[in-house]
Amino acid sequence: MSEKPLIHVKDLVVSADGQTILSMPEWRLGAGEAALLLGPSGSGKTTLLHVIAGLIRPSAGTVTVAGVDVHALRPGQADRFRGRAIGFVFQTIRLIRALTVEQNLALALNLAGKPADKSRISATLDRLGVAELAAAKPPRLSVGEAQRCAIARAVVAQPRLILADEPTSALDDGNAERAFSLLRDEARACGAGLLIATHDGRLKALLANRLELAAR
Repeated sequence: MSEKPLIHVKDLVVSADGQTILSMPEWRLGAGEAALLLGPSGSGKTTLLHVIAGLIRPSAGTVTVAGVDVHALRPGQADRFRGRAIGFVFQTIRLIRALTVEQNLALALNLAGKPADKSRISATLDRLGVAELAAAKPPRLSVGEAQRCAIARAVVAQPRLILADEPTSALDDGNAERAFSLLRDEARACGAGLLIATHDGRLKALLANRLELAAR
């Protein structure tokens, strides 16, 4: 494990309505490392991803990403940090409906402070088998197509950390393996960390490093 981890979770507690929904004494993920986040429904997998991304504030404890205490940032600072450092595949598709797929990826590059490189966008979509959908808007996409486009958006800017929440849930075997390979390869190419929350048994055979959360 790296001496300076990309993610460092320390004494984390998340509570809601007087109930503890997530508790973690300490966990680290190094730059360039990949891990599966496992656990039954209700164990806090999605909550942990959102805490790491600075989208949910913990009740106690600290979370640092690339040495930055994400919960010490002001809202605008946090938005800029996420745009530049974190690619997030949400469990519910959050592509902007009014923009084409290509424009969604271009926006991700813009938020990361990078030019809207059409060749980079095309190559990323092509690797997921959805290059022909570049001019389509999200309402026209099937659930599986939208999921693959959302994965492309998360990795196109080559962030330092990729967080993926059930990224293969709507994909058949071939596209699930293709999506996992893209996530893993993009992370490796830029030395990023990769954390995938999943119930998908197909992924368990592909990645041995695991963080398992207990049922609550």
